[in-house]
Amino acid sequence: MEERITDELADGYFLFLTGDETKLFEPNQPLFGVDFQTKFPSALYELEEAAKCLALGRDTACAFHLMRMTELGITATRRCLGLPDPLKDADRNWGTVLRKIYAEIDERKRKVNGKSFTNSSDKELFSAAYACLDSVRTAWRNTTMHVEIKYTPDEAKTVFILVEGFMKTISSRMDEYGEPLA
Repeated sequence: MEERITDELADGYFLFLTGDETKLFEPNQPLFGVDFQTKFPSALYELEEAAKCLALGRDTACAFHLMRMTELGITATRRCLGLPDPLKDADRNWGTVLRKIYAEIDERKRKVNGKSFTNSSDKELFSAAYACLDSVRTAWRNTTMHVEIKYTPDEAKTVFILVEGFMKTISSRMDEYGEPLA
């Protein structure tokens, strides 16, 4: 019997996950919270893949999926602020989009051209969201898109935590379509 079990086991390949890795690979609760899960259903695939990659030590793949998910968050933020969808490929660049988001936040803070935030907590929320996005873009997003860069486990965990903070922040205020408008 022992030989048969050994033979059967030799035909497979087994991975061992720690308790924390198992929570990422098969979570028993929404990873980024119920608000995110409810309001950003199109991002759930990217989150699930990022979490599985992190659990399996596929750190660069984790960062890649997180950047794809963050793009959904950027689109929601832009739409919530009433900014139009970019029409040209060059206008879809994170740097360009974030400059427009920053300019809109700044105009609303300074009440330029009759613009302001209708909700008093929006000023802080959008400022915090922008700061998080800019740090992700500068430190992690640009390097993710270049083949020569490989992420370490610590870097992947850091990106995961930063993106989690951003996505939780915006999902407390809007859905993936940017509703309700600011």
